Amino acid sequence: MPTVQKVVSFRQEQNIAYLKQRIGDFSPIFRKIRKHIQFEGRAATIHRHDDTSDPTKFQHATGEMTVRRAAMRAFGLPEVASAYDNVARQFAQQQEKMMIEMMNDVTAKTGNIVNGNGQPLGAEMLLELFEKMEHNFSVDGVWLPPTLWGAPEMTNAHAAAMADPAFQRELGKLLGRKRNEHRRREAGRILAG
Repeated sequence: MPTVQKVVSFRQEQNIAYLKQRIGDFSPIFRKIRKHIQFEGRAATIHRHDDTSDPTKFQHATGEMTVRRAAMRAFGLPEVASAYDNVARQFAQQQEKMMIEMMNDVTAKTGNIVNGNGQPLGAEMLLELFEKMEHNFSVDGVWLPPTLWGAPEMTNAHAAAMADPAFQRELGKLLGRKRNEHRRREAGRILAG
């Protein structure tokens, strides 16, 4: 029979794994981030190619679970899952809010803002957006499209533009230029080792 500490440690690991999965369910953008590791310390700095830098702002996200003593008698697996889902939802909302604020700050500092002035997202605005972005391509030159994150109506507008042959022609020209930029950037990298 395992010791009590082994059981407690195992349960903690399982709880954390469950929370991570559910955070991704409540905010799918986090499923796109495989992992991020912050080694020692509570500080980091982002250094950009233009020699500007900013410290990374670390913020805490918290979740709270309250179980009344009387309710513990009937506290089964569905109740435990519901309580953990509530905590995961709290984490997802806080982390998503922090990420949106950080992305808005970063895009403002880099000048990569496309302001639609209240107009709905359309093909021209998407092309302007793609023009401002740095794009990546596979080793055989296939475009690796960026993850776009927005309201459902923006997702629908993006899908409509991507289905439009005229948009595809303009996007193809833009990606041709961006592919050449990518190749120059990759050729100029200094490799370690």
